[in-house]
Amino acid sequence: MKDERIEALLKEIINSNGFINLDASDINAFKAGVDSIDAIKVIGKYEQAGELLSRTITTLKQDNKENHVKKLLFSMKLSSKDNLMMEDMNKIREALDMLDEDVECVWGLSTGDDIEVENIELIVAIGFIPQK
Repeated sequence: MKDERIEALLKEIINSNGFINLDASDINAFKAGVDSIDAIKVIGKYEQAGELLSRTITTLKQDNKENHVKKLLFSMKLSSKDNLMMEDMNKIREALDMLDEDVECVWGLSTGDDIEVENIELIVAIGFIPQK
């Protein structure tokens, strides 16, 4: 059940068209070299994207605390009427600073009419390896 949910979220990322697309080769590269994957989809206000990303990463790490974070993949989807500003991207970068320097990260950005104005939809996936 968990694997089916994760695969559905990864497929949703691939099917989102946007400014910075993630495709099947990105997903396959993300899956390579990790022992397990966990993922979550969250929705919130886009000006809080950094906080949402930080909380989501923390939740996934806590749920998989016996493992070490190897890779991070996330997709951000905004309303087509919104603009993600540099200030918002700086907050996202700050959220990524909580990870070790050796964590590989790939991300995408898309828009959709199915997202309410001023909201953001985040799909966050982490690839884990066993603790050493």
